[in-house]
Amino acid sequence: MEFLGENHELKAEAESILKKFEDQIENLKKSDTESFRRKFEKAPDVEAKSRHLRNLLETNIPASALLLDHLLKNQNRNPLEYLLLLSYRHSVAMSLESFTKARELAEKAHEIAKDLYLNAIRNYMDPKIPTKSAYNAYIKACVDLLLVCRYQGKVEEAQKFLEEATTVAEKENDTDDKHLLRIFYGDILLARGQLNKAIEDVFHPLLRQQNLTDYNKGLLLQKLGNACRSAARWGQAKEHLRKSILIARNQGDKISEYDRATDLGNVYRSEGRIADALKKQASHMGYAFNRGDVWGLTVACFNMGFAFYSITPKPDLARALKLLSLKHELASRTANEPLRGMAFNNLGKVFCAMGQHEMALKVLSQSVKVAQETLNVAGEGMAYGNIGTSYRSLGNYEAAILNHTKYLTNASGRGDDGGVAIMQRELAIDYLCKGDLELAEKQVREAISTLETIRSKLGSEDSSKIANFDKNQAETYSLLQVILSRRGKFSEALALSELARSRALTDLIRDKIVKDMDVKSASWIYSSDFVSRWEELVDEILKDYKATADALETNFLVYSVLKDYDKNTVQQWLYIWLVLCKQMAGDGERIHFRRVILSEGVEEDTLVDSGFFASLTRSFKMASIKAIGELTAKTNSDEVKEEEDVDSEIPDTPEVKELLLLLGSFSLSETEQRKNLPVTSRIESVDRDLTQTEENEKHRAEMCLERVVEHASWERDGVKQLRRLYDVCISPIEDCLPESSDEKNAPKITIIPHEFLFNVPFCCLKNEKKQYFVERFALSYVPSLRALFLLNQRYKYLKERQGQRKLQLLAMGDPVMVLDVPVLSSSGDEAKNVQTIFGSEQCRLALRDEATKELLLLELKNIDVLHVATHACPQDSEVSVGSRKEKLHGIIKLVAGKNPQCDYSMRGCLLLAPSDKNCYGVVEAKEIAATECTCQLVTLSCCETGLGTLTGDGVVGLYRAFFTAGAAAVLVTLWKISDDKTPIFMHHFYSEFKATGNVFRSLRSAMLFCIREKKLPPQQWAAFSLVGAEVF
Repeated sequence: MEFLGENHELKAEAESILKKFEDQIENLKKSDTESFRRKFEKAPDVEAKSRHLRNLLETNIPASALLLDHLLKNQNRNPLEYLLLLSYRHSVAMSLESFTKARELAEKAHEIAKDLYLNAIRNYMDPKIPTKSAYNAYIKACVDLLLVCRYQGKVEEAQKFLEEATTVAEKENDTDDKHLLRIFYGDILLARGQLNKAIEDVFHPLLRQQNLTDYNKGLLLQKLGNACRSAARWGQAKEHLRKSILIARNQGDKISEYDRATDLGNVYRSEGRIADALKKQASHMGYAFNRGDVWGLTVACFNMGFAFYSITPKPDLARALKLLSLKHELASRTANEPLRGMAFNNLGKVFCAMGQHEMALKVLSQSVKVAQETLNVAGEGMAYGNIGTSYRSLGNYEAAILNHTKYLTNASGRGDDGGVAIMQRELAIDYLCKGDLELAEKQVREAISTLETIRSKLGSEDSSKIANFDKNQAETYSLLQVILSRRGKFSEALALSELARSRALTDLIRDKIVKDMDVKSASWIYSSDFVSRWEELVDEILKDYKATADALETNFLVYSVLKDYDKNTVQQWLYIWLVLCKQMAGDGERIHFRRVILSEGVEEDTLVDSGFFASLTRSFKMASIKAIGELTAKTNSDEVKEEEDVDSEIPDTPEVKELLLLLGSFSLSETEQRKNLPVTSRIESVDRDLTQTEENEKHRAEMCLERVVEHASWERDGVKQLRRLYDVCISPIEDCLPESSDEKNAPKITIIPHEFLFNVPFCCLKNEKKQYFVERFALSYVPSLRALFLLNQRYKYLKERQGQRKLQLLAMGDPVMVLDVPVLSSSGDEAKNVQTIFGSEQCRLALRDEATKELLLLELKNIDVLHVATHACPQDSEVSVGSRKEKLHGIIKLVAGKNPQCDYSMRGCLLLAPSDKNCYGVVEAKEIAATECTCQLVTLSCCETGLGTLTGDGVVGLYRAFFTAGAAAVLVTLWKISDDKTPIFMHHFYSEFKATGNVFRSLRSAMLFCIREKKLPPQQWAAFSLVGAEVF
């Protein structure tokens, strides 16, 4: 544990985990293997004996070692039987002891098997041993030997044994073995860094063969999947690995199943789907621990450690350092030089991120040395890349450029597009810090081009596109905006910032529009390929900004939260653009730009970031729901899977659970609390304004439902915070904002937020004259210009579909809920008010038992406006009590921690009345997304429906599901809303909407009514935000 230094707490945790590993191995050695020995001795043939050994190996490696050692003492065994034992003993040595011992055993088996085969073909052998059996034993010995050489990093020696086996297989004309050895040839090409050659010349032609055995096909798909991951073809990688896992499962091959599952987890990590990666990797960790697989534990420590390092925007460096130190320790103990070299590389990255650059350089130099000794071409390149980053942090930009260029050349030569993109971005930062803005811009544009190519190979999964952008693309687009603004190209920065906004969401909306409206357009709006039209793209986007502003008579207020590099210092800035419509700009400038620093000269309690907004909601005395807790297995009788995935069980033993808790730095007492959760959970809520007692708070904490502690008052903190927000978000551009003396037709502003600014209640920001922003402007929100254009197109299509008939509404409220949640008595009155305003002919009312999940999902495709007043949660849980899924996700939730950035799946739910006895009335976001929706407007009059996971794609939560399904606009809330005050707000809103048909002006009117007539504070009306189409 040399790399944990003086961090005694971290070292103690790592040593505790290592002790767990050691104790588990000793406990497994005590297992009684006598029954296995008897079954082995009684088995009628070598094949049957092999099955018995395999069964033991799948569950207990240390006991397998003891049993095999005992069986090998009998030197008078049939040669084939003895070779079988040696082969299994070699596998055990690789997994438990060392590659050195494994090699000795493999060499011994190879010598015996070779003689056996040569004697067989010369007719010198016992006729009871067929030549085919001797041949099989010889091929197996060659494969065992080439594998251990491969994993030792001795590629040339592995090649020698591969050629030896291939010659024999050709001679015997054994098609299956020729296929198998061809797969290993591709693997050796990968070890030499010849990525594209392995994929295109070996793996793809093999995959087209019609006569592959299941074993060979599963292995081929695994190798091809891993190669595609290295080549940043992540969509193909997932497809191949999922198929390989299913093959292993169908064959009952647990070892291969878990091995391939963790490979799939690595693809997720590369994409940025860290929570999904940790699920796979923790399953592999649990299985390796349960069977005493030291090699498997070494790999699992690497995979989980690197996943924690890869969390964006803030890596979990402590857990990464702990796990990667364990990886180094275990690799050293087993003489696994390639993994030890990779550990040096990973640890170097962590030390660099921790600011310990001298230590990073020391460790990374070791990584280069080991990589060269083991012919790890990719590892050598990655080490140079990390060395370059360390040098840059020390201010040595020339050394940084030199080493980053080395890795760029290395990655390019291997066909590693991911490595190429990373180095192009790093070189851009090098040149930026050096002050060479021209070269910085050149490199960042090349990086974006490479990253867009990678994006095109992700596949169709929405979560992959979102996660990939956050992990791999967001920083590069941010860097481009910084460089362009430094060069005075402010309008160009605005245009290209559009490519960094809501890409996955707009792809989904675009596909629905193209399908429903049969759109054929050459506009960038409908394109997926931005790189090929890069030159004209800036002009097209700026033209569309102005044209859209003019057509809608709106003004765009556009934000980007960016990192800027000032030599060795990283600062956070807010970039603000204002695009005026022609009516407001007149003959003046149409586009204005300002920027303000967020991370300098500001007291910590007023630093504007995500924590600031959590504090703001506390000031509103509206606590935030973070999770729905655990629901029963019956919660979703009609579950919708987001993707075709394959889960592997975590072994359900106390030892495995305790290990995973240690890995996640959670106490056992916390786990014991979670064991006692009731089958039906409570959902933390406030009766849309329920006062929480101290006892309730304690009880809900025990229910493991996170919440923000209420401690601030509106009078003390709220006003101050809103003024601070105004100073940051509005004041810098104040002098350019449009003005109008016509209060009723106040100028429109369409806000395009970024990152945590999605949580800002712009409507209640106050200027020095104590005017709320909504008193001066009519406000709406969109995640991007492209999203606005597409949602407007969707709205026009839905209006045409409506034709001359009147709007049809569905108002749902006060549902009978079987879960233990507070009753929302006023929500029924709210829904009744909607029907009263529009009449029963236009508006269907669904209350109590009629407000069912089934009704909502069925009517989405039949109505024009949906109003729902009920409980909602922005982050629901996927746990199903008593099921295999609970064992997986319940433990993973502890291991993955509480960082929502880990999870990019479609989350959130509404609570309605159950549709039948097998339904709990929980309408999940993914179910909504899978439904056809024809709503021009959806009003989610529930708590926190505008919240979710903040990503480069916008908010991934409940309202996103409605856009995915086809809604044109959604009215959402940013915090908990009052059950008794909300009906007042909604009555005025719908009355105005019925009269004018204008949603955003009706929303403003309702807010002004609350401010001026009802004298209500912002927490009672400012939570509502309109997101989406603006052509009402």
